[in-house]
This record gives sequence, C-alpha cells and structure tokens, in this order.
Amino acid sequence: MAKKQLAVILTFLSLIWAGQVRAQAWNALNPQQQSVLAPLAGQWDGLPQAEKANLLDAAQRYPKMTPAEQENFRARLPEWGKLDPAARKAARENYDKLKNLPPDQREKLKEKLRSQDAPK
Repeated sequence: MAKKQLAVILTFLSLIWAGQVRAQAWNALNPQQQSVLAPLAGQWDGLPQAEKANLLDAAQRYPKMTPAEQENFRARLPEWGKLDPAARKAARENYDKLKNLPPDQREKLKEKLRSQDAPK
C-alpha cells in the first residue's frame, strides 16, 4: 500500500510541477504580467525557472510600487535582459551584500556610487 501511495503522490507532484512550468511560458502569462515584463518577452522562455519566479514576484508587486519605483523598474528591466547569466548572478550577489549591510554603511556606499555616477 505504501508504494501505491508514493506513486500517487509522485504523480500528483509531477503534474503540479508540469503545470507550473507551463504557467511560466510567456504565452501563459496574464496581460498585466506580459505588460510589465515586456522587455524580456523574446528571451522569457529560455530563462531559468528561479529567475522567472523572481521576475513574476516583481511583476506582482509592480502595481503597488510608487510611480518612481515603477519607472526605475521599467528602466532597469531592459538592462537586466542584456546581462549574461554570470553577470546576473554577480548582480544578485552584490544586491544581497548591499541589503545585508548596516543602514549607515549602506547609505555611505550608495552616496559614493552616486558621486561616481554624477557628471563631471
């Protein structure tokens, strides 16, 4: 009986997983998700599942963002799409490091980066 139950559970889990994979195909996204993620339309189906999940989370948060946050997201998304996988991984790691800094150190680093980006 245990083998039969395990087989049923594994079948069920595989169906759920397959549904999630199909649901993350570009043509299966809803119109709001496609609108927000449009700069990545051409490469969406080739993105790793974890990256799709992160981007879908961002698309879900998008309507709740301030206009400035939405503008920033829309401006950076095409840049993100141009990065190769190694550069994306490095960007995520750098973001995680920045996020984990104490607030005062984070502000100092942001100010330093702003001053480097300022026109000379």
